[in-house]
Amino acid sequence: MESVQPEEESINTLATMLRAKYMTQRSGPEVVDLLNARRQMRGERLVDYAQALREIAERGEIGDDWQVSAFLKGMSSVTGATHVRGHRPKTLDEALKVAIPQVGDYGEGYGIRLEEAMTAWDAREGTSGHGPLAATKSPGGGAGQSAAIRGMW
Repeated sequence: MESVQPEEESINTLATMLRAKYMTQRSGPEVVDLLNARRQMRGERLVDYAQALREIAERGEIGDDWQVSAFLKGMSSVTGATHVRGHRPKTLDEALKVAIPQVGDYGEGYGIRLEEAMTAWDAREGTSGHGPLAATKSPGGGAGQSAAIRGMW
């Protein structure tokens, strides 16, 4: 077992040692792929989304620019990401400090509550054919349920 000098004993030292021993280290490109694949989920606060990106980035040596890029690319609101991008944040913390006052906790706009953010997310994802509402549109464009959805009830 590795020993540590008493003056170096801290929670950060312990965390570093545990990561080195137990976390799988991945190559830079693998971690970048994981970062780019991670998107803000429905109802997820920007703070929680950023923390998830930090945890992915810890798996390899990834610079701040990759984390900021993944954060902006994965934000649920393109408009919100554009507002934040205009400030040219250099770190994920800077991006968060800009994002929350500018676009709110969920990235949908300042003062938007969870219910409103989820409604906006559903509307956006449903019209792009990726979200939960996409399955409820009939091929003719009218509102109807797909056979898979009807079969569930």
